Amino acid sequence: MVAPYVVTGGVNYATYWLNGQPANRVWDTNVSPLFPITGMYTYSQIGVGWVACHTGATSLNTRCGTVTGKNGGIVTNICTRPGDSGGPLFSEVDNRAYGVLSGTTNEDICSGSHFSPLSVIFAAAQAKSGISFAVNS
Repeated sequence: MVAPYVVTGGVNYATYWLNGQPANRVWDTNVSPLFPITGMYTYSQIGVGWVACHTGATSLNTRCGTVTGKNGGIVTNICTRPGDSGGPLFSEVDNRAYGVLSGTTNEDICSGSHFSPLSVIFAAAQAKSGISFAVNS
């Protein structure tokens, strides 16, 4: 869910919408069940060859690989399954988010999984709403 970080009339709406949910955490079976995310990289900052990790609801674990290309999105060699869409792509090294899974391939191939960069998602949401979006850290 993309929720704007807005405080109006004393109400912090990010806190209101995410009431009771762990803040800035992704599920990571490699490190800890609730791995903290402290920031993000923009699409232009992300480099081919970078190590990245993804956790998916269907695959039920965290898998790591590398960024193999950029084509407006982020392409990786991380194995994903149908149903993992929307799962996070992030760095276990520095706790920063890259994007969310937007397309999967056959798990046996494990190449060409496509992720939408968070900076692109946030820019599109801002263009439609006029409200700024960022990782709440």
